[in-house]
Amino acid sequence: MEIEIDLSGDWIEYLRSEITTAGYSVGATDSPDDLSYKFFNIRKRRVHPLRRSVHESSRISCPQEHQSGYAALKSKFNNGEDVTPHLSKTILSDNYEDYLLNDWGIHHFHLGENISNGFAGRTGPLLFALVANSDVYCIDVKAHGAWSEQELIRTLHEEWPEVIANYRINGVLGLAHQPTNEDIAKLRKAGVQTMVQVDEGVVYGPIGGGYSTAGTSVQSQMLADRYHRLVRDIEKHVKENTDMFIEKIREHGLEPENKPHFQLLVDEKGFHVVEVGSRVAFLVHPHDQG
Repeated sequence: MEIEIDLSGDWIEYLRSEITTAGYSVGATDSPDDLSYKFFNIRKRRVHPLRRSVHESSRISCPQEHQSGYAALKSKFNNGEDVTPHLSKTILSDNYEDYLLNDWGIHHFHLGENISNGFAGRTGPLLFALVANSDVYCIDVKAHGAWSEQELIRTLHEEWPEVIANYRINGVLGLAHQPTNEDIAKLRKAGVQTMVQVDEGVVYGPIGGGYSTAGTSVQSQMLADRYHRLVRDIEKHVKENTDMFIEKIREHGLEPENKPHFQLLVDEKGFHVVEVGSRVAFLVHPHDQG
């Protein structure tokens, strides 16, 4: 049966809409690959508003003058409020690459309490934290510029080794050359990936997924590629099982268009294909499937 379907095109239009809705621009010359990477890199850099349990390391030390702001930020995490105002103003740029985040998966937050022009007051001391879906791990409050301090990874290891266990390099006794913090900063700019040794026989790879030689996020690129394949596979599934989809539509007492027309719909539940004529939606890939 001949059908009309272009789920890859629908996916790109979805990405375009999501990017512009988030307040970023989409260039006329942006390719599908550009849009895919931009979408996932923006999503990586922003912190989706969700209720999160706050965990604090035993070594965290916040200056007295910023303790009120720190407490307010923790409350926002607990309540699922938007913490975007506490991020760097580089969040306004859709093509900025955050080396700390790309390498170690660590966000940094300003501790100002007053919001002006969409941002909290800028502070010298910053909260460095690892943000997960339901938890935030507050590592320490450090000076602006502590982007390559290996003490951040050491604290994660000492306080919450189970959280970063997947990034520990097994079977490694140690690094032949242990880079200094300054070495890591320089190597990041050169696009050279480093490992971090926090103790004898304890070495961690890039918790943030790492970065390419161009400094771009490997994790964001892998997600872009993964979802491109997913959408392509869904389209193949629909084409190979069109009769089944049509039968399901008719079980509801409905009829598809003379030439069945399927489109992609993405919502909070997952990926659906919708037959336009009957308006029947099929959930083909729930988000909890990964």
